[in-house]
Amino acid sequence: MFERSVCFLLISLSQAAVEFPCGQVPPEELVPDQSSVGQTRLVGGRQCPPGDCPLQVLVQLNGESHCGGVLVNSQWVVTAAHCIHGNNSGQNLTVVTGFILRGSGAMLTSVCVLRLTLGVLLLQLIAAHQVFLDGDSARQLLSRRRRANSFLEEMKQGNMERECLEERCDWEEAREIFENADKTNEFWAIYVDGDACLSVPCAHNGVCKDGIGSYTCYCKDGYQGFNCEIVIPELCENKNGGCEHFCNLASGNVQCSCANGYFLGPDDKSCDSNDVFKCGAVVTENVRTVFRYDRNESMVMENISISDLMKNISDGDLMKNISDGDFLSDNSDFLPENSDFLLEDAVFEETLYSQMASMTRIVNGEDCPPGECPWQALLLNEDDRGFCGGTILNEYIILTAAHCMNASRYIYVRLGEFDVLVDHGNEARHEVETIITHQRYKPDTYNNDIALMKLATPIKFSRFILPACIPEQEFAEKVLMREPDGMVSGFGRTGEGRQPSTILQRLSMPYVNRLTCKESTQLRISTNMFCAGYDTLAKDSCQGDSGGPHVTRYGNTYFITGIVSWGEGCARKGKYGVYTQVSKYIRWINSGMQQLMPKEKSGRRRKRHRGPARRLLL
Repeated sequence: MFERSVCFLLISLSQAAVEFPCGQVPPEELVPDQSSVGQTRLVGGRQCPPGDCPLQVLVQLNGESHCGGVLVNSQWVVTAAHCIHGNNSGQNLTVVTGFILRGSGAMLTSVCVLRLTLGVLLLQLIAAHQVFLDGDSARQLLSRRRRANSFLEEMKQGNMERECLEERCDWEEAREIFENADKTNEFWAIYVDGDACLSVPCAHNGVCKDGIGSYTCYCKDGYQGFNCEIVIPELCENKNGGCEHFCNLASGNVQCSCANGYFLGPDDKSCDSNDVFKCGAVVTENVRTVFRYDRNESMVMENISISDLMKNISDGDLMKNISDGDFLSDNSDFLPENSDFLLEDAVFEETLYSQMASMTRIVNGEDCPPGECPWQALLLNEDDRGFCGGTILNEYIILTAAHCMNASRYIYVRLGEFDVLVDHGNEARHEVETIITHQRYKPDTYNNDIALMKLATPIKFSRFILPACIPEQEFAEKVLMREPDGMVSGFGRTGEGRQPSTILQRLSMPYVNRLTCKESTQLRISTNMFCAGYDTLAKDSCQGDSGGPHVTRYGNTYFITGIVSWGEGCARKGKYGVYTQVSKYIRWINSGMQQLMPKEKSGRRRKRHRGPARRLLL
């Protein structure tokens, strides 16, 4: 093993065209007598394109490839000492450099020949020991630590220490080390110009990712800007401005407001109410118990019916889980004395989970438990047969579809209904006094399919009879109708050609993209309509559900968003239910309600309405 030293050759360059191409080592067949210490190419290496290795020189001995070297400047070349050792004359050494002639695309080479006079000078420098350095001097001149190299290192897997720490690696070499483009890019961004994230440039706990010459800040919710330095104001477009109900902008700031019957809470965001029975509220728990019954069994005991029994039970007691072992003992005073009636003979436990609400369907569906669709109205004709649905808006007004208004001269409304065949004592019946139909209703296209009905007597609200909240237009369109789904309910047919349901049904179904809706039918979908439902599942509203509510929940409040209007059959594949879009008629509804509401002064007795409903257009 010989000791390596550093040799400097003082040369004068002379240019001449030669056969060697720039930056390439001549093939073996051209240099069969190459020195044993040299070799024609690196093992495992790649061809260096012209111009990519401009400092590389070829040292020739007697005109043949001998060694390599590095061009330091126009006069100096660095090579290994053993390449010069034994050739002290220097007259037989030549240095070949390469360059590209720009513009022409031609390759030229220049040969730097050691002339005789310089060769004599070189011999004199060598004789004076001014060119070659001993080992100690060479180490002092070019000191470095031991490299992480081994035999045939280029044939081995990439090594971080060898490739990128001891030497300067390129991206491809780094890619061989990490064997993953993303990890390589992450390393490369720091390797090239350092880690810009060390200074923690991202404000408000933003996450910094380094890049080449720059960095990127990923901001937390509520912040923006290059360095996450800007606080995003809670405008209405951002989570409804934090408002529980309606959001509006006043002087560039969010101003929350609430539905009728509610008022702003202390935080100016939430909506509170002192009303026991407020709009859009459903009294429910994650697990609750409702009363079930068997229509075929008698519910009468010693002249006391189950409906009379339930009248004596408060809403709170009704909500109590009857699986509680103390229920009978705690409520024994509800039962008549000396009675052998057993409560479990009439009442059975049914546990309802919140997940059921999103799974229930009108067609092929499940029941809506009492009190969970409290805004539902059932429209009856003079024969007491249900023909349409409606939505309670306040103590006098019912919202329904215009196409339902020609079904009967006399219209009655049944509220709090769960099973039309059984009277639970929670129901109420009202006569319709006045009807207002939209003056631009088109029966051939169902456009403007909306109507209001005023009842002759006010509604007495309970847990089973409540109005749905009326939204503001912007809130309905930008918030409610961007929710995943809404809910419809009714007593309509459970399938095409089937009988109407005797038990109130409910259906949770998604809003449908407007373009998809229009492409699903050849009939006109006006801007006053929207679609909801499933294209392949057999789940839909059906005949008899018309005029009924489509409500959307936001937070803990249900808002009226649609009226069941029309569809092509029921639950047909590729078809959707079409609904009147209530948000387009908020002004019309408010105007109609104002016109219909009683205007008599308090203390005056109202004249009782008798006869068919009075009909108006608005």
